[in-house]
Amino acid sequence: MVSKFLGGFIKNGDKGNNISSNVTQGEVKDSFAHPAVLIFEKIRGESPVYNLPNNREFFIGQDSKNDLCLEGDDVSSVHAKIRPEKDSYMLYDLASKSGLTVNWVKTSKRRLEHKDRIKIGSYNLIFEFVKDDAISGGRMKKINVASSPMTLKLLTTIDGKLEEVTGLVKDININGATIEMQKEILHKGNVIEAGISSKELQLIEVIAQVIWERLSERDGKMLYNLGLQFLEMDEKSRNILKDYIEGKGA
Repeated sequence: MVSKFLGGFIKNGDKGNNISSNVTQGEVKDSFAHPAVLIFEKIRGESPVYNLPNNREFFIGQDSKNDLCLEGDDVSSVHAKIRPEKDSYMLYDLASKSGLTVNWVKTSKRRLEHKDRIKIGSYNLIFEFVKDDAISGGRMKKINVASSPMTLKLLTTIDGKLEEVTGLVKDININGATIEMQKEILHKGNVIEAGISSKELQLIEVIAQVIWERLSERDGKMLYNLGLQFLEMDEKSRNILKDYIEGKGA
């Protein structure tokens, strides 16, 4: 694969690309990034898994020279790249014509975290950290990272600005969940669109309604506990959640 697109492959005005000067370019040096993969999520069939190199950049776009090739009018020739930087990976939008989002938030530069969900055009990609022995023959065998809590993420308007808000999922079943939030944002009767995920649970997307709210205190801080009832969930998310619950013996 060509690993230096920005050194000569991309030209200004090439299918929507006009590379910004604030995009880090050039040779990757002194990277200690933990092994990671990019999962190309597909509705049907097996989702391909791509190893992310920790010694060079990984390019995504329409052109066949990219590490990951995507088709579609809303995908630029070289749409984005993932660059290992020190102990992490940075995602850059390469001035594409349609942009990209991470966890439903549009961005041009983002430090990636485990289970981050990237959307480019109509394609969904999932970033995950793995151990060196977790990849075999291009397929992911086992995710083995530090335990992480289950979180709920949603977009809401705060002081006139659209912001991503995160809550801790304390309990979940096929019909709903109990969440804990540090800010008083949601109230009984509110209907939300949200994503729920953890190390063990692949991201599911739900439409839910707040059916109760309670205040609690821990270490001198007020916490907002909410009961959610799931109103809508696509078949894939429902199957993922059902398998998770059955695997936990719930």
